[in-house]
Amino acid sequence: MLRARIIMEKAVPITKANPMAGYKVTTQARKKMIRKTTEQNKKIPPMATFIRYGLPFVLFVAGASFVVASALDGKNKERDLATGQSMSKSERQAKMETERDNMVKKMEHMAKVEFDNTKRIERPEDILERRRLERENRNVWYKRLGRWMKIV
Repeated sequence: MLRARIIMEKAVPITKANPMAGYKVTTQARKKMIRKTTEQNKKIPPMATFIRYGLPFVLFVAGASFVVASALDGKNKERDLATGQSMSKSERQAKMETERDNMVKKMEHMAKVEFDNTKRIERPEDILERRRLERENRNVWYKRLGRWMKIV
């Protein structure tokens, strides 16, 4: 608004017949206007400049460091949980001992159940021979005759 007032005060009408047709700013008026605005800019105190430009930058830097630190902290916690390093050495050792005790109890329980390790494993040739004998017994003529008579 101040600039418009200065321009109107220093402006000269373009035509004298119609003063509302338009205004022309003289070169001297323009130079005075530029000089005044630069003087006004020089009068800004340094504290106001810091508050206007420096403080937002400082807040941005501090906020960014806080955000990055919290993000990395969360990432490190997740990694430690995934790898199991979040516990101290004594806690890990205690956990391993309890797992070992549980495993020993399970093995003792299984040992109570009779387990015969001397049982022979059937070989593929023996399996084929057993199946051949079953097939022959199933296809004996008198058993086939009985199947035929049930159908009819």
